[in-house]
Amino acid sequence: MPEIAREGEGMLGWLQSLEEHQEFVRLRKWVESLRKSGAPISPQKRRPESIKGQIGVNELDERLYEVFDTYAHWFNMIYEDSLFRIEERESADLNVGGGFDRPTYGPSFNLFYADKKFGEVGVSRDLLSDSNDAASLDCEIRNAVFLGFNDVHDILYTLHSTIARREEIEMRTSIDRAMQACVWNQIAFPDLSASVHLSVNGSYVTVAEVQSEMRSGE
Repeated sequence: MPEIAREGEGMLGWLQSLEEHQEFVRLRKWVESLRKSGAPISPQKRRPESIKGQIGVNELDERLYEVFDTYAHWFNMIYEDSLFRIEERESADLNVGGGFDRPTYGPSFNLFYADKKFGEVGVSRDLLSDSNDAASLDCEIRNAVFLGFNDVHDILYTLHSTIARREEIEMRTSIDRAMQACVWNQIAFPDLSASVHLSVNGSYVTVAEVQSEMRSGE
């Protein structure tokens, strides 16, 4: 048996460590099976519930939904040769930011690897900015360590660059820090499955420009 007992915790600590080790192995084998025999989902076009009439909703919130109307289609075109897909969520998520006197609304998507959901992507207006087209993108990828470093890094880079085109080194540094934090948390809390979190402030004008470029290249 593997020597993974925590020092000073005796048999109980050893059994807990073994259980965590077995769960780690199970997850790794599960993702490997998806990689070998899994198939990507066929994302459905899901129109979010109307946000009109909700508290604090204005035309700028509605514009955000319009810009991201074809975002899932665009993203999935980029990853058509992989097992990754995103699918629009039907309901409009409500994100309440600390210190804000009104909620923020925005389109959100589930992230799939084969037919298994591994995370979410959400977009909302950046209420800390004076610009009307300012937006924030938040992404969480769970069990990211099993998906492969390059795959996760590439997805984060794609998400980052579609809302904020910055200097290459700045973008990669932001992504590397998010992935390093995941590894740090996994080591610090081995009984939990750490997630990769990426938050980017930018503009939804960038999204519209990128999708326009994609359409012109089709």
